[in-house]
Amino acid sequence: MSKHKILSVGIHSTYNLGDVAIMTMVHNMFTDGGYQVEKMDFNFRAVVENTFPFLAQKFTSSEVSDSVKISKHNYLNNRLFKTLRNCLKLFFYWPLVLAIFLRKSRGCSKVFIGGGNLLMGVEYGFPLQALTYVLLSKLTGKRVSFLCVGAGPFTAPGVKFFLGYALRLSDRIICRDSESMKLIEREFGSDFVKLDVIPDPVLLWPKVGKKSCRYDVLINVLPLFSVSIFPDGDQQKANNFRVTIERLIDELISRDLTVGLFITDATVDAQIGKQIVEGVLANTGTQLTLEIPNNPNELAMLCNDTHVIFSSRMHGAIMALSQHIPALCICWQPKIEGLYSELQMEDLLVKLDDIGQFSVSDTVRKIFKVHTKRQAYIDYIELKLDKIKSQYIELWVTL
Repeated sequence: MSKHKILSVGIHSTYNLGDVAIMTMVHNMFTDGGYQVEKMDFNFRAVVENTFPFLAQKFTSSEVSDSVKISKHNYLNNRLFKTLRNCLKLFFYWPLVLAIFLRKSRGCSKVFIGGGNLLMGVEYGFPLQALTYVLLSKLTGKRVSFLCVGAGPFTAPGVKFFLGYALRLSDRIICRDSESMKLIEREFGSDFVKLDVIPDPVLLWPKVGKKSCRYDVLINVLPLFSVSIFPDGDQQKANNFRVTIERLIDELISRDLTVGLFITDATVDAQIGKQIVEGVLANTGTQLTLEIPNNPNELAMLCNDTHVIFSSRMHGAIMALSQHIPALCICWQPKIEGLYSELQMEDLLVKLDDIGQFSVSDTVRKIFKVHTKRQAYIDYIELKLDKIKSQYIELWVTL
């Protein structure tokens, strides 16, 4: 068993550029550290379909059939039914995942699970997958650690049992923000495993060439609170959030700022992006450009094309900061507050109220403040990133 060969389990098969960027940075840092990296997807379905592509069409057609049945029988279309169905799928994949894990982990002394927000429990998929990988690692005599992970929320009944068991069996947990570590300590205790925190590795994404700024403000959106995305979503709050984003853009345009829109998940975010473009056109007569980067490096280049970022997704803000671009961010999850707290940049957080709205006037004031003091923010970000780079160098030798 080689001490220099490791198995990295993370979210690889995704359109979410934040997850792609995390795994890219984790693998690059391991490779730069002299490790041979074997990759495996955290998602059971992706593991099976990547290994046996001929099965992908069968699973997809089966799910289409399921969706037709559900639309005919609305009483089955509820959260309990979906949860049971998804759990049954996991158990169907399990034997194939076991075989693939044994093959990929051969010769590996360590297994690293992460990064990303893998320790959450709004449904049972992530907790059961996390527990499976920890159990397989332990049963095959390997050290297993969670690396650069976020935690919470834990809303599904009994989900903390599975996550707690997975965490207690692991050798180390390295969180990507302080709020995730506090949540783990509060819900599961801190005596059973070594807990550390280090900011998200995407903050260290390589700086790309500077472009001429086409935008004064670039705004990143996601369908926050949408019932089609969030198991505990609220459609009225989702509509309120979208309308507030439109009002913010209308106000910025009225002040002669050049505004652009971008998304970081082409499958999840495209619809709300188009809705906002149509809404702003109807309100102001201005045709916004909806930017859709194809990969993290294109996202980094786009961030260099503006003076300020206003982001709904955490990794829209993180990629901007990696490029030394000041970024305001909607504070809709503890992980975002934890990140900005670590960076001591809480003044750039934008808080939501109970109905999914934020103060447009306060946000506009913050944007103009950043414009006025932009170089001071850039200098401060550079200092923080240098410190984070030193932290990673110190951490990596202990893994």
